[in-house]
Amino acid sequence: MLKATLRSFLAHKGRLLLSALAVVLSVAFVAGSLIFSDTVTRTFDRLFASTAADVTVQPKEDLTSQVPTGATETVPAALAERLKSVDGVAATHVDAAVQNITVVDVRNEPVGSTTGAPTIATNWDPTDRSPVRLTSGHAPHGSGEALLDADTAEKKHVRIGDTLTVLAQPGSFKVRIVGIATFTTTNPGAALVFLDTRPRRPNCSAGPTPPRASPWTPPRG
Repeated sequence: MLKATLRSFLAHKGRLLLSALAVVLSVAFVAGSLIFSDTVTRTFDRLFASTAADVTVQPKEDLTSQVPTGATETVPAALAERLKSVDGVAATHVDAAVQNITVVDVRNEPVGSTTGAPTIATNWDPTDRSPVRLTSGHAPHGSGEALLDADTAEKKHVRIGDTLTVLAQPGSFKVRIVGIATFTTTNPGAALVFLDTRPRRPNCSAGPTPPRASPWTPPRG
């Protein structure tokens, strides 16, 4: 029986090699898929564990509108101070971010991921849980300055001093890159643009309007 089996194998060497190759490739494919999914899961787990807030307060989502407006709902910036006085609250942090934007360079080439990851515009207000830290340049001051994450800057060849155009729902505006921010954890693939969104009081004699947190303040003109 053994001799007959060996004789059959030797008579069909090509079939034996192809069968072995199919088994090896199948095992490699399954192992690679498991490694990839586990790596992605661990990346986001570490990112959320190190940056997510314990409690998030946000505007109520409008589920009645039939046609999305693209506008970003906000809450009053003064709400952060009110929440800070609540028992058990150690600190509050105002966070404004939008993903329905496009950022392009002077050649109108998109500055962002081409793999489906979002391009996010958010405020620059670093805390001990921020996923990035400023590694070159300086923080943005005013609506005409911005930071860019280091991975996007390297891939798209953007340097400090370059001008980018942000296309957003309120309109388009230009920003000058004044600094580079580097991820302290694994970059999930998103492109991040950090803007100065600190509320500014109008210069008038009437009572000041309570400031509201907003994704950005587009420059005039």
